[in-house]
Amino acid sequence: MPSDVLQVSGDRITDIPSFLAGFSPAGGEAIGQKMVHPQGWWFSLRPCDFWLNRELAAPGALPEYPDGAVAIRSDGNFWTEAVLPWTLLEVPLPELAAALWPRVLEKPELAEWGPDVQARLEDRSPF
Repeated sequence: MPSDVLQVSGDRITDIPSFLAGFSPAGGEAIGQKMVHPQGWWFSLRPCDFWLNRELAAPGALPEYPDGAVAIRSDGNFWTEAVLPWTLLEVPLPELAAALWPRVLEKPELAEWGPDVQARLEDRSPF
């Protein structure tokens, strides 16, 4: 399902380009390194690599994200490259990665997509 025409309802994100337009460059120590959203979501401008997977925190799983979150991790689930709303769970990882980092489309053969993993409270805020 193309991200720019998601057919979802309620509070769900219906247009990824419009959602991404709500991000702005981070300040302080993160200046030039990541984009931030007023609701606390963020993504890095330069992921370490494109060996990516998602870490999922279902609603209620982590106190920091009571409504749930979808993290994108790189380098074998090591670096956190993005923390996004749970409503983006329906968007396939390759499509979401291409929206965040268009250069993944330049050499798609270099991208690897790992399996989803579940975030756990005992990991002490894995993101």
